Amino acid sequence: MALEPLIDRFKAYLVNERRASPLTVLNYVRDLERLAEFCRRRGIDDWRRVGAADVRLYAAEMHNRGHSGRSIQRRLS
Repeated sequence: MALEPLIDRFKAYLVNERRASPLTVLNYVRDLERLAEFCRRRGIDDWRRVGAADVRLYAAEMHNRGHSGRSIQRRLS
């Protein structure tokens, strides 16, 4: 399951089914795009290949870049 098409599908779900606000949609999509970029840098091109260790590394990278615990929590949600 390629990264970008599923982000697009999730965005459509948020807009059409959940009727999320535009700002909520923007934030979720932006967070997923950042995670997708992290995955691409690590050679991961399929969501099924993302494991717990990858998520921990992503959180650690955000922490090392100075993101607050709240920001990291939101991105991981």
